[in-house]
Order: sequence, then structure tokens, then C-alpha cells
Amino acid sequence: MQDGLHIGLAAWINDQRQSGSFTVYPSLAHDIEAVNLDAIQDVLEVAQAVEFSKLTNFIPRQDRFADTFNTTEALWKVHKTNLDNMNHALEAWNEEEQAEYDAAREILYLVDESGLPVPSQKHLLYEELRNAYQDLCISGGDPDEIAQAMANWMALGYKLIVENAFAAMVRLSGKSSSTQAYNEALMLMENPQGPGLGFSEKGLFAPVYFAPISAKIPGTWMEAKVSFSDLDLAVGNGPGKGKWKAYRGNRTGEVTFIYAVLSCMRPWFSPGIYEADDWKFEPDATLVSKGNGSEGLLPAFVDAVYLVSIKDITSGANSKPRKPRRLGRKASLASVGSASFVARKGPVLSTRLSTGTVKMSVMKRVSSSALAQARNTTVPLKIANIGYAKANLGKIRKISTHDISMRLSIAHMLLNNLETPASSASDTSKSNGIYAAGFGCKRIPYAPNPNMNYKWT
Repeated sequence: MQDGLHIGLAAWINDQRQSGSFTVYPSLAHDIEAVNLDAIQDVLEVAQAVEFSKLTNFIPRQDRFADTFNTTEALWKVHKTNLDNMNHALEAWNEEEQAEYDAAREILYLVDESGLPVPSQKHLLYEELRNAYQDLCISGGDPDEIAQAMANWMALGYKLIVENAFAAMVRLSGKSSSTQAYNEALMLMENPQGPGLGFSEKGLFAPVYFAPISAKIPGTWMEAKVSFSDLDLAVGNGPGKGKWKAYRGNRTGEVTFIYAVLSCMRPWFSPGIYEADDWKFEPDATLVSKGNGSEGLLPAFVDAVYLVSIKDITSGANSKPRKPRRLGRKASLASVGSASFVARKGPVLSTRLSTGTVKMSVMKRVSSSALAQARNTTVPLKIANIGYAKANLGKIRKISTHDISMRLSIAHMLLNNLETPASSASDTSKSNGIYAAGFGCKRIPYAPNPNMNYKWT
């Protein structure tokens, strides 16, 4: 991918999400292979898991380029140091509250055969169908299709179960963050090795999982046609403007590309801890985050990775420049469904390390009916082209409930280690490669912000 083009594409993707994230760009687009990180089975996949961990665990700072593969300032190392330095107030959970938190946690994460915490089947299918529902909304799905997608999310994506688990964890963490902070510190111990860390020949790493898992098959990705002028509007006056302008020059026309938004899942990291008011640092002058996404030890974290592959770039006649504007939708995607509260606030995904956790691979925890469905489903190699819908900027290929069913079938196959269909060259644009064009990043609120009315040690 030509230098600078990735900035326009990543800015456009982030603009479509309307999630409150800010975009951070790598200085050059990273050539990457989407891998199923839930099944690290051999040396090659461990190497890919290490690469993905390093790619997504840098500390982003708004208005700066991404310092990817920075091993000295990795998220898991900074988070561990912060946890070790926290002084918590005296109030903690009682036994009933601890049990409730553990139960909610175990809905979202299990422990695999290697001892690593991994996303549960319920959690992965929830994210799969949430992503599909949102894609259907932004691609111009009709009301009946959107209603059916919501019904699928409720029935097959464990929507109420997962969101109730998130809600319980958020509520309990509002009372005390000490237990989850203590246990995440245990998970990230280096000597002896904590249960949240993986090991490779290059040393320890903190695994990062992603959703939707069907994105492993690029044939399930979204497709867009966006003019250079619309990409220009998406970039705006951000830190990538110079590189983007150098690439664009006098180009006109449009770019056709496929893309996927990989949401990062970290069993060992709870951003909600930093919103709690029951901890402080010694000395008090230490600043974790100023709340602006750029200042502090941990001002933000990578929430999503934007993968793209170019299908075509066409040239067109010069046209009058468009005035900068944002059309805006009637409702932001970030406000769709009750899961949006968790997405904005940052789900709390940590708890006491329960000795009763079942050590079995999440890949095999699926019902016999779902397994039969996956085995008997013929998955097409290409999403049917049913036209394009107008997006906030540019156009997005429409998808249907059939496409959502295809994604769900692929997700079931991946969860059961069944053979999945290979995407055709026309779907994946393999000749042009797959690149990590940018990152969607969430700000950590001002922290620490201790409530001095609490009882402190």
C-alpha cells in the first residue's frame, strides 16, 4: 500500500464507527495476516499471536503516530506497574458480591487447556452478532432485516446474558476495584509467570484476542467506494494530514476497498479500574491520565484495529471541492443497544482467579445443534452484491440477513475447529495484501481521582 493512503482509509473507517474513538496511524501500513488467536496450536500461530499482541499493545497518544512494537512501553507492562502502585480504600466486596462478580466474569471468559484466559463462546457470538447488526444498520438494511438481525442477536448471540454480565461487573466495580486490580496484577506477573501471560521463544507476551472471529475470512468483510475528496474530509486536520496530502496530491476519483474492524479483547485488562475513585498513588503527584488522550502514564489504549485491502483505485475528472461537513446519522452507532453503555465506559473484565474455573478449550464449548448447523451449512465464498448504500462519506456495499447467517456459520466452524471456506482472490484482493491501516483508541479518564471521603489505609 502506498505511503499515506492508509491514513485516509483508517480515518474514514473511524468516521463511520462514530464510537467516540480517536484514530492513531502507523507511520507505514503494516502488512498483516488475520489469524484465529483463540487457537494457538503451533509455532507459527504463536508467532502470529505475539505479533498481534505487540501491534495492539502500544500506548497510543492522540495527535501522534503509533509507536507500534514498542516493547518497553507495552500496555500490559504499564498496566501492571500501575496496579502495583495503587493504594485502595478499605471497603471491598462481601462474599455474595464476590460470587456474583465471579459468575459474571465466567460468562465472558474461560480458561483454555494451556491455562490462558480466553473469550467464552457466548462472548464471541455476542460480539459476532453485535458487529453484524451494526454493519447491517450502516449499510442501509431495511426495517425487517434490521429487526431480524436484532432477533438473531437476542436468540443466538446471548445478548441479554452477556449484557447482564457486563452490567453486574460495572456495578460491582463501582463499589470497589481492589479485588480486580489485585487479580489482574497476579495475571501479569513475570516471575513467576502469571496466568494471563503467554510464552514464546522471544519471551513473555500478553495475548490479545479479537472479534468478530468471522473476520478471519476476508470474504465476510465490508466493502466501500469512497472518493478522494471524501477521504480528505475524513482525515481533516489530524496528525496524518501531511502524509495524506503528500499521497493524494492532485488525485481525483475513488478507492474501492474491503475492510474489517477488529475489536480487541484483553482478559487481563480492565479499563474501568481507572474510572474508579477508590484508589490513589503514592506519591500523589503521579498522573496516570489527564483525560485528553495524550498526557500521562496511560492516556489511552487501542480498542480496535482497522484492516483494509484495496480492490481498485480509479481516476476521474476534476470536480469542485466539497465544503467540510458531517452529515451525521439520526442515531450514532455507539448508542445502538444497551451494549453501548459498556462500550463507552469500558467493560470491566477481571475478577478473582477462581479455582473452580473449568480448564477446557473454549473452541469446543458449543451445543450439538449448533455443531450440526455448522457442519451442514454451505458457506458461499462471496457476499452477494446487492448494491451500495450512501454512508456518512462515500458508499458502503449493502449486506443482508443472508450475509449475517453466513458470518454466524463461519463463526461456529471456527469455534469448533472445522474447515472453513477459503475466500476467492476477488474477495480478499490478495494481490494487494491486507494491511493494518490504523487503530481506534479509547481515552482513559482523568486518573487517579480518589474520593477523600473514603477510609484509606
